[in-house]
Amino acid sequence: MLIHMAMYDDDCPDSVKRVVLNPDGTVKPVAHFEVDGGPDENPSHIETRFLQAELAMGGPLLDQHLAR
Repeated sequence: MLIHMAMYDDDCPDSVKRVVLNPDGTVKPVAHFEVDGGPDENPSHIETRFLQAELAMGGPLLDQHLAR
């Protein structure tokens, strides 16, 4: 999803593009992401479910009146 967003979404932040793409626009072979080890790593955790639903409804560009 990050690769698709970095390559094709005009609104993609430059920070995401720097992590996923090489300067010439090709995909980097490996991207390493570190997480804090909290409950957000568990897909069945309630907060993760809310975030997944929010992403499905528009994510960070969600209208403020629809945000949880």
